[in-house]
Amino acid sequence: MCRTPWLLLLLPPTAAPAQFGDFMYRLLNGDSTRGPGYDTAYVTSYRDDLCISLVTAYQGSSIDIDRTDGATLTYSTNTPMQYGASIDYKWLGVEATFTVPGLSQLDPDLGATEARGLGFGFTGRRWWFRNFILASEGFYPEEPRQVDPDWQEGRPYPFRPDLENLTYMAGIHRGFNGRKFSYTAARTQTERQKRSAGSWTAGATFWFSRTRGSSGLLPVFDLANYSTAANVRSVRRWLFCLTGGYAHTFALWHHGFVHLMVVPGLGAQQQALQLADREERSTG
Repeated sequence: MCRTPWLLLLLPPTAAPAQFGDFMYRLLNGDSTRGPGYDTAYVTSYRDDLCISLVTAYQGSSIDIDRTDGATLTYSTNTPMQYGASIDYKWLGVEATFTVPGLSQLDPDLGATEARGLGFGFTGRRWWFRNFILASEGFYPEEPRQVDPDWQEGRPYPFRPDLENLTYMAGIHRGFNGRKFSYTAARTQTERQKRSAGSWTAGATFWFSRTRGSSGLLPVFDLANYSTAANVRSVRRWLFCLTGGYAHTFALWHHGFVHLMVVPGLGAQQQALQLADREERSTG
């Protein structure tokens, strides 16, 4: 008699995670008890097979600072091609990329930027979510004389190894033709689009970037040409966008495909400067 209440109290914590997981899976993929949830004449699924792919990626970063004379001081990364791998199983995908010495070629006159990225995402029947984080260290000015008036053509560009950038990107989209169109087939090899199909989409994207240095971003000899505070050391930017569009995959002779996706959006952005004394200024 006394054990029953304790048994009832112990059961929910172990059952709740499984129930919540089942609920989320049905919400994102549909009810699997009602069949495969897609038209087998259009889509073939290999989601139960582990898919490992080699990945190459190129993602650069830059920061623009307006001058009072109408010009712009631009710092950019000398980002080489990155190499890595992605793992996809069922609805989850993970991807990692790195700069590989000997394979990642770059222009030595622009300095050596180190970059690495990590991403993961969910690709369901109706919902598609993906986010990615990229870290880079080392920037060069695209106009060298803006930071070094004595620079001459043919010499290596001035390089800021102390400048580092962290960028986070995320996007979630809802597809409205999950039975015949497979976004997974366009991204990975865990599904195949057997016949051409498309889908209208709606969603949102978010982007955050932070660039900072151990010293000021502005050249000390030329502070008169900048309205920005002389001791600014960090720039942060946010962007949020609502999107909507159309995606279509053209199946080619059952062995290949061409995927097109047009997704315009409407968004808002915000930028903040952090000074050496930790004061922050929003620039809109």
